[in-house]
Amino acid sequence: MLSQDIVKGLAILVVIQLHSLQLTREIFYPLVALFGFIMPVFIFLSGYNYHPKQIPASLMIKKRVGALLKTYFIWCFAMLGIMGPYFYFHKDGTPMQILQSFGAHLLSESGCKMLGIQMPSAMFQHVLAPCWFLQHLVTATLIFYLCVDRALRSFKHIFSMTALLILTTFLFLQFKIILPWGLSCAPALAGIMIIAAFLGKDGQFFDGASGPHWTFINSLVSLLIVDAIQISHPSAGILGAGLLGEFAGSIEVFFLVCFAVFGTYFLINLGKLIEKIPYISSALIWLGRRSLEILLLHRPIAYLIRDALGLPHFISGDPLYIDKITSKNLTAFLLVFLIMIPLLIAFDRYRERKILQQ
Repeated sequence: MLSQDIVKGLAILVVIQLHSLQLTREIFYPLVALFGFIMPVFIFLSGYNYHPKQIPASLMIKKRVGALLKTYFIWCFAMLGIMGPYFYFHKDGTPMQILQSFGAHLLSESGCKMLGIQMPSAMFQHVLAPCWFLQHLVTATLIFYLCVDRALRSFKHIFSMTALLILTTFLFLQFKIILPWGLSCAPALAGIMIIAAFLGKDGQFFDGASGPHWTFINSLVSLLIVDAIQISHPSAGILGAGLLGEFAGSIEVFFLVCFAVFGTYFLINLGKLIEKIPYISSALIWLGRRSLEILLLHRPIAYLIRDALGLPHFISGDPLYIDKITSKNLTAFLLVFLIMIPLLIAFDRYRERKILQQ
């Protein structure tokens, strides 16, 4: 489904914007209305493409979770090697401060809270911030593969398994039990992935024979449901920076499920419309197929660019919007792409050479 790649391309563009460019109120709110649920969409799509195979769960875990962990640790230690000296010489960071900041991010924000460790606010907070998504994806994927084949046996199994997983996260949030690497959120995320796998089993969730009029109506209703939740409980249900339950409490877990299902339905059908637009669709497909690499790359690039231009750093959405977009901020945002795209092309060529050698 090319529309999936288009959705991932749109989503990763919004992620880059949130981390690199603050918008005015007039631009920010429409963007939130259309794309304010992108992380649950990534989680949903991770499960939607699963099809039951005669492969033991242990092998699937070894393959998928192992690949995610390998990517995570290689990237983190590469950033330690590259950015560590930069922080030492340009930020006057001591080796101990650099290692403490790095270790805190490996442990994750939730892990630091659980152990009562003060997470350093400088240095790796901006560079490794997107890695929280990989941490959550690892733990959710682990639970998903342990449960999914059993859950897909029947509708009763689906209902029981997803209800149990979502309830587990609800109780974690209700009693403020915070575990490392998103383990408090992981059961609900795995539940969303299982729902997606069930809906993707016959391939009819996005490609039913209801006709274009009903597809449009269903997509519009899906968007209105998501926006109604956002209006009544601002930011609730958005899995951002690894946080869940911060805005509306434990009830957010149910909003998260709504965001994942209804938000994905809307965005996939939007992607099908964009698919018909030449050049734009090709560009989004190209970005969408490299969304993981972009997720990891864009933050350190944006950090170095903003440093070079003398711009302050900000955490995603803080403040939510600004009065005016300055030319300097816009320049920094565009430079992220000018630097990142050649790096992605070089990585593609390196990967192609490795495949040919094998």
